[in-house]
Amino acid sequence: LGARRAVGDPLTNLDVLQPVATARWGISVPEPLDFLVASVSAPLDRSLYQAEKGLKMGEHAVADGGAIVLDAACPDGVGQRRFEDLLAGAGTGADAVAAIERDGYRLGAHKAVRWRRLQDRGVALAVVAPGFPADDAEAAGLTVLPDRRAGAAWLRDRAPDGPLLVVDDAAHVVPAVRTPEWGA
Repeated sequence: LGARRAVGDPLTNLDVLQPVATARWGISVPEPLDFLVASVSAPLDRSLYQAEKGLKMGEHAVADGGAIVLDAACPDGVGQRRFEDLLAGAGTGADAVAAIERDGYRLGAHKAVRWRRLQDRGVALAVVAPGFPADDAEAAGLTVLPDRRAGAAWLRDRAPDGPLLVVDDAAHVVPAVRTPEWGA
């Protein structure tokens, strides 16, 4: 597979290591997905703040108006306070950016902006986390599902035949729409 480490100029190293990283962590899809199931395991499944990495890695492979089910237990609920506050107070990506411009950037703000921008594209979000707090879910525009079977039904209700990808280790694996750089 080529070099697994490189020393020297960072941009040269990126050119050397990018094919290795793509082969290990990339999934090429032929067209934007209607549905993505992003499975995030421990320890990143402890909170929505951490599990959101599974959304972030796959969001660009999901079509506008699509849906993502985040399969993460989230026993600690939303997690990081700034992320929670911004989700509760900012209904759109623009609202989240305005809040950051007004109040300053703090850890967690970037995730709330990306979360809301994904929803601005019409992407519906659900989480398989039966104990997730209802108020926090409502503030995040998130549907809470009791189990994976309910997640499958939630997706089927949206479009029974739409392209679907299930990604294990979604906090690390990056699905992307095939481009000339990805090859045929």
